[in-house]
Amino acid sequence: MGICAGGASGGTAENNAINKVIQEGRKKEQTLTRVLLLGSGEAGKTTFLKQILYFHPENKQQEEMVRGNTIFMKRNVVSRISLLACELDEIGELPKDNEEINEAVKILEEEIELTPENAKKIAFLWSLPCFKQHQATKYDGYEYFLDKAEILARDDYKPTRDDILRTRVKTSGVQFFEISGSSNTQANWMFIDVSGQRSERRKWIHAFEGVKAVIYLSSLSSYDMMLEENDKVNRMDDDLTLFESVSSIQYLPNLWIFFQNKSDLFREKIKVSPISKHFPDIDKSRETDFDYATQFFRQKFEKLFHRGPITFHTTCALDSKGLEKIYDSIQTQILNSTLRESGLM
Repeated sequence: MGICAGGASGGTAENNAINKVIQEGRKKEQTLTRVLLLGSGEAGKTTFLKQILYFHPENKQQEEMVRGNTIFMKRNVVSRISLLACELDEIGELPKDNEEINEAVKILEEEIELTPENAKKIAFLWSLPCFKQHQATKYDGYEYFLDKAEILARDDYKPTRDDILRTRVKTSGVQFFEISGSSNTQANWMFIDVSGQRSERRKWIHAFEGVKAVIYLSSLSSYDMMLEENDKVNRMDDDLTLFESVSSIQYLPNLWIFFQNKSDLFREKIKVSPISKHFPDIDKSRETDFDYATQFFRQKFEKLFHRGPITFHTTCALDSKGLEKIYDSIQTQILNSTLRESGLM
């Protein structure tokens, strides 16, 4: 009987512990506000999430993010200088009568790591005017890392916040980022990041459950670019098609926030790459006016949205101070919407 009594007591204690875990989980779930990030590839969703993690330095995922991005930024330096060399060679602008250039290019024929020795050769190639001029036509910010190739290769290198934010890492599948809220709101956040590449979009459906708001990011600077997956399709056209499609999904919430992102690149690009070449319906006399051009694309997206009001923000995900203000405002907007939905406001 003593054994039986002991067993019952132990079972009760175990059940109580399990119930406590379940109750804590339910309590946490009740305070968890899910926000879905949507947008086409390279719209800046991952950079936005990195900023959020920096806004919450206590988050454990920040350390993991820094570690992973450090690896990618070194790979990006090697892959970009290799791409530039290849493209210059194809168009006949790669100097071939210089032994030092030939030797530096030769190391790029195989997969290499960014060692101090290799970084010197990469830095030499990057110092050549033809490499800088060709990179300048791409408007994607890789020159930032090419300028720092030898610094990145040092054993004692420690990435700065700018380094991390500017590192390009393609999202694959669906990623979940849980953020603890402030003591004022007692709200916890779950930001759900899905890959914007065409081949990944079929996986999005699994991320829609329980979402309270959608943040859609569009790259303003994509208006003259083609998809990686299909070089016949304009990226902005694809973005408009994608937005029309996902915004019509009935079981997504009605609260949508739209970021017209990469405004910094867009501001510079419209001076040299005419929008009218790709979107002839724009007023050519005003296409270099940043405010007008931004509004031109904003109206295209607005016409496709039929769920009620939608909030627009013109953003540069690299602008930490500006983005933090917007982040604070959208947190309030989402929480107020959630309270109204539940009848508490």
